[in-house]
Amino acid sequence: MSMSARLIRNLVAAAFGAALLVAGIGLFEHYGTVPDDRIVESQPAARERISSSAPGDLGTKATSGAAPSNGGGVVNSAPEAGSLGPWPQSLKSLGTASSRQWLSVYRAGIARDASLADRYMALQVMDYCLPLSSGLEFITDTKRPENYKELVRIKSAWHDRCADLRLVSRDEVLRERKRLDQDLQAPNSRFSRERLEELGDKSSPARLEALRSTLASTLSDEGGAALAWAGPSLANWLERVARNPQLQGRLPEALVAQPELIQHAVVLVQCEMAMACGNDSVAYFATCTNTGACGDSVPAVLLRLFGNQRNELLAQASIVRSALETKDLGKLGLLQ
Repeated sequence: MSMSARLIRNLVAAAFGAALLVAGIGLFEHYGTVPDDRIVESQPAARERISSSAPGDLGTKATSGAAPSNGGGVVNSAPEAGSLGPWPQSLKSLGTASSRQWLSVYRAGIARDASLADRYMALQVMDYCLPLSSGLEFITDTKRPENYKELVRIKSAWHDRCADLRLVSRDEVLRERKRLDQDLQAPNSRFSRERLEELGDKSSPARLEALRSTLASTLSDEGGAALAWAGPSLANWLERVARNPQLQGRLPEALVAQPELIQHAVVLVQCEMAMACGNDSVAYFATCTNTGACGDSVPAVLLRLFGNQRNELLAQASIVRSALETKDLGKLGLLQ
């Protein structure tokens, strides 16, 4: 597997997890500074927009009931046109939302009565923007001059998306991030990393069974949207089973024949069912910026990198997608 392919797998598979940018900081090598001569909006103007914007215009609450507070004593309004929509559709909209919408997601998620889904969404927005407030340099890959304009575009777009949130105190954002992460890692949280931790080479049979059981219940309850946070664990489960002679009988032959493609096949399905991956999405921004592999979308980049195995990769993705759509989890080796 090429370095670019490996980085895409790691970045995109965690695109809605804390690792997307925070763990990727070390990948941003400095080849030169992208000229930043595009001033979109003055700081005072942005602050005026923040103070006047409706704090709850996204409709990201996962449950109905009393209108939630936004944490500042204001009751959230009903969703406006152009909102991110209800959970879990809002997950896919998050990666292409506007700066104002990201700020609203942040406000909704830090409210003391916020749903777990709202807290999860807010944590993702924080992780999209926190590295930028650290003065993170973007690659301007002079070794690939054909990508220069695209990297300049991405830098500008990414900074624009984070413009409103970056006006919030960094100390506040870090404090709220720590609190939300603790909430999401509670033992019974469906977002808990411990419940869906990646398999190691020496995972015990009991650990393997625990992961199978958790993945089965999560995907059965949440469907393909759960790939936003459970995608890496599903990919690791499938690859582990495909490589184990005692277990591989549970899987279709297409998965067993080429287990090295499974991680990338799951990414393709994530892009269909759980997250935005077009050239205006955060997943694509991270892929192009960190690897220099750019194109029309994350799937387009992957299919180009695996051109000689394109059909096999698409076949694996089709199996995973079909199993999730029909909830035929036996095709994924998840039924006892």
